[in-house]
Amino acid sequence: MTPYDMARKTVAEIAHYLDMHRSDDGVEETLRHLALQPQHPQAVSCAQKPVLRHLRQAVANADPAFSELGAALLQLHGFMKWSQNPKYTDAIMGAGFTENYAWGEIIGQEGLLSSQDFILGFLILGPGQHYIDHWHKAPELYVPMNAGSMWSKNEGAFMARRSGEIIWHPSMAKHAMKTGAAPMLAIYAWTKDTNGEIYLPS
Repeated sequence: MTPYDMARKTVAEIAHYLDMHRSDDGVEETLRHLALQPQHPQAVSCAQKPVLRHLRQAVANADPAFSELGAALLQLHGFMKWSQNPKYTDAIMGAGFTENYAWGEIIGQEGLLSSQDFILGFLILGPGQHYIDHWHKAPELYVPMNAGSMWSKNEGAFMARRSGEIIWHPSMAKHAMKTGAAPMLAIYAWTKDTNGEIYLPS
């Protein structure tokens, strides 16, 4: 199986999971935009990041509902481009943050499958991290694959989120997350306006 075949299989597994949660906020929008993607393969410059040292543990801790998806990601991650926002320096985000976060697109401008205005991929955040308030025009859906992370929206209190829970951030909603003793692995999607800037507190 080629990396592109694995990527399409991964997308199909995510779509199947979301299809079972259509009543949750943002899922219909995400599936509607996903259905419009042709999923053409494209060459990417593979890039790894230090936080991937936590990937195997994050997959091992994932909810059983994501066992096949986690196994596929372990095979696929070496073919992906894992990225960081250059604005996210340790001075702004906190000591050690840049060693402990990255995202990888399956579908997107930097994904194995091309799209100009839709992103589907994975975020990994190492243990003991605080991903501070940030916001962007793109509506965003998250699905944490393991338990133990805390999330806030619109500067509200941090709340524990279950593995597999649908977390929806409408356009320009402020949001933040924290990890505890274990790393977090999450599915994420940006449904449109993916070329917009990410904003941080001044």
